[in-house]
Amino acid sequence: SAVLTVETVDAEGRVMPTAGNELSFSLSGSGKIIAVCNGDPSCKVLENETTYPAFNGLTMVFIQSSSKAGPMTLRVQGAGLEEAEVTIEAEACTRRPFVLSITD
Repeated sequence: SAVLTVETVDAEGRVMPTAGNELSFSLSGSGKIIAVCNGDPSCKVLENETTYPAFNGLTMVFIQSSSKAGPMTLRVQGAGLEEAEVTIEAEACTRRPFVLSITD
């Protein structure tokens, strides 16, 4: 799994501290988006949504690889913004068995 910080920047590459653009995220390849958040305590959007507003120019995306190795490409787009993408090469992982501990 990985946590990616998405910055809303101007033409000079500077983070826009007042940006609240609504961003749409999609992931292709060997994984899935497990959560999106922005750090705004008053935000009412659920973390399992893939369209999320930036807060102070920032958004975080949590992605998880599958049990197969391969590339994962995260794409983000928003009205008035250039589309951006990043590709991460995921390694195969072995899932751990689920163990439930019961105590008296």
